Amino acid sequence: MYDRPIAPWEHFPKTLTISELLNPLKIIKQYFNTELPRKKFDMIDQWRDFVLKYDYYNDPNLGPEPLLSAYDENLRFMEAAHLFLLDQNDLNYFPGRISEKDLDVERRKWEYYPMTLSDDEIIDPYVTLESCFKEFPPQLYRDRLHEWLHFALSTQTNYDVVPPDEVISFHKCIKQLIDAGWLLKKRLNNH
Repeated sequence: MYDRPIAPWEHFPKTLTISELLNPLKIIKQYFNTELPRKKFDMIDQWRDFVLKYDYYNDPNLGPEPLLSAYDENLRFMEAAHLFLLDQNDLNYFPGRISEKDLDVERRKWEYYPMTLSDDEIIDPYVTLESCFKEFPPQLYRDRLHEWLHFALSTQTNYDVVPPDEVISFHKCIKQLIDAGWLLKKRLNNH
């Protein structure tokens, strides 16, 4: 449970530039430039595993750098997704929503289709964004990723500090955010 008092600036993005603040969709699109969501999931799954066991992350060729890069990349993605959601809520404009009949067309055309979302969430990815940010507001998301980074790079795991059920629910939320972001990237690619 997040029990620190939240200052008004706690949810403000801390890793984005001014131009990225003004165009968060740019970061959402960049997040997927090099890899499909299933590769992102592989890193998130591996990261979660190191949080839960007494081993620590150490890539045989690069050491801890890939995990640190994943940490930075996921922070930026989360902040951009949150900003994008807030922006669309302010405008009351939700590009990227589709009709039910368009689901089959997308499923046939795309090389990857979200696995973690229901059909209703796929039709309207904003539902997923709202749900995930309600459960894990940006500052809590940052705090969890920071804890994960420490535990994944440490030989010590303390289940009192990071209970496995919280790790599982946060892990699920990260994957849902990635899938919702993928939908928005694919659907808004020309914007």
